[in-house]
Amino acid sequence: MSRGLEQLGVASVDTGTTVSAGGTQWVYDTAVVNNAVLNGGIQVIGAVTSSTAFGTQATSGGTATGTVVNSGGTEYVGFDATASGKLITSGGTQQVGGSTVWSYYYQVSSGVAGSTISTNLSGGIVSGTILSAGAPHGSGTETTQIVGSGGTAIDTTLESYAVQRVSAGGVASGTIIDSGNVQAVGSGGSSIDAVVNSGGLEQGAGTVSGTTVSSGGVETVNSGGTADNVTLSGGVQIVGGTQSSTLSGSAALTGIASGTVISAGGTQYVGSGATVTGTTVTSGGTQQIGGSTTYDYAPGTIISVTLGAGVATGTTVSNGGTEIVSSGGTASGTTVSSGGLVKVISGGSITGTDLISGGTINLAYASYVSGATAVLNASTDVLTVTDGSNSYDLQMAGSYTQGFAVIEASDGSVDIILCFYPGTRLAAEDGEIEVQDVKAGTMLRVADGRVLPVRWVGRSEVSMRFADPLRSLPIRIKAGALADNLPVRDLLVSPDHVMFLDDVLIQAGALINGLTILREENVPEYFTYYHVELETHELLLAEGAPTESFVDNVDRMHFQNWDERAAATLAAPIVEMPYPRAKSYRQVPKRLRAMLEARAGLAANRGVA
Repeated sequence: MSRGLEQLGVASVDTGTTVSAGGTQWVYDTAVVNNAVLNGGIQVIGAVTSSTAFGTQATSGGTATGTVVNSGGTEYVGFDATASGKLITSGGTQQVGGSTVWSYYYQVSSGVAGSTISTNLSGGIVSGTILSAGAPHGSGTETTQIVGSGGTAIDTTLESYAVQRVSAGGVASGTIIDSGNVQAVGSGGSSIDAVVNSGGLEQGAGTVSGTTVSSGGVETVNSGGTADNVTLSGGVQIVGGTQSSTLSGSAALTGIASGTVISAGGTQYVGSGATVTGTTVTSGGTQQIGGSTTYDYAPGTIISVTLGAGVATGTTVSNGGTEIVSSGGTASGTTVSSGGLVKVISGGSITGTDLISGGTINLAYASYVSGATAVLNASTDVLTVTDGSNSYDLQMAGSYTQGFAVIEASDGSVDIILCFYPGTRLAAEDGEIEVQDVKAGTMLRVADGRVLPVRWVGRSEVSMRFADPLRSLPIRIKAGALADNLPVRDLLVSPDHVMFLDDVLIQAGALINGLTILREENVPEYFTYYHVELETHELLLAEGAPTESFVDNVDRMHFQNWDERAAATLAAPIVEMPYPRAKSYRQVPKRLRAMLEARAGLAANRGVA
């Protein structure tokens, strides 16, 4: 059909019609059209129309399935109409929602006349459309789906050089964006649960939610855009900054992103003008704030993005996730959980950071110097890192009962971690002192009430990359596990560290019951144990619980600072207290096992020795 109009209304059925350039097929009411082919022609399904020849005509309904729209062809889907299973190819166009103007020709007595028709497409629904075989972007002949005001497109697939344009009031749900394809969500438009595969691009100046960006895929949140609950599973999200390319020139990306989840090689880039909150970074994911980046779109087109002074708020970094704060970037209120890393580049800034055991803050701009320290001012939450002649202040947040340690990163920069044994409080002459603050000459109170001077403090640093977990992981003795209010707070000690119970010296590893005394597996890669030696073998009070002071043995040779003790002129070897020792669970007296199990709420049922 060419230069003609096929009008299909009540109960009409049509199959296999080919509509050529200048021809129009109009489907409404209960009409059903199957497998039409638009070779430059137009198909209109349901609409409210206004014709220069026939006035206004309200039509609705109509069903079209399996239509193929080729180069120059257009399918319009309007009020109460349903279109499904479409193939849009070779520069064809499908529009659902919004409005348009089209023309057709009709026979009059003097020959052929034309009519211009304005069409309101609001309320149309299309599903399962496939867009394929378009020309490269920028050529003007891309295969296109337009989702206008009141229109809904469900489960569209963009296969090859295709564009889905979602304008104000339009909704696209479940769009799949493959390599070389674009979903462009304009201001006021919405995209729900899209999937961006490798080489695909989602541009959001409207609202996008629930998008999944796979490895090699890119989502940009443009000016005025909002992205909620996006999952970056190896893909990239860019929020803020200015991007430039030979294809589209320069554009500001001053959008909003919240609740993004980044994993498996995914990256979120945060630039100037962006609002980014509540990001979760885990399992190989990365959030970069500030700096610059590039990405490859529509094979051979490299797009550069200058991020500038980006700000991310409320990020959580855990279990293999990384937050990189580059020059000009700021991370505010980041929580660094176990396995998480915050890397601060020169010119980057972090504030309100909550460092949890097992997390790491890396100062990439600092070079580690032996003896570096990190001291927290409890009244201001300012952590002062002293590294040789240099010092750095970090504004922290959170509540800390453990000490901070400064260790050398693999590249020679500075890592800040929370230690496990550091932070343990020992009874001192005037109250309590944290173990990392104890030094030779410190006066400690022992179990019988005497106050004695410290002779030496040993440090053994553990690297879990090489250590045997059974011999190295700390033992957590929960508050009240040993007796009423003993220890007064959770106590973390090495497996070989000895506690004093009912006149028996028992290694902590022999006390494990899995409930109140257990092996602590949530540890940083590096941590430090401290060993406090007095002039005599004594019972110190750690978190209120009696525990032995260090006794000289061959283990001392493995301490990081053993050379200090070896060089000192010390008194005769220490004589141990005359108490029996238990080094394994089997050696712990049954009466003590039963007592500890009862406190833990376990059924002992083993008798009492």
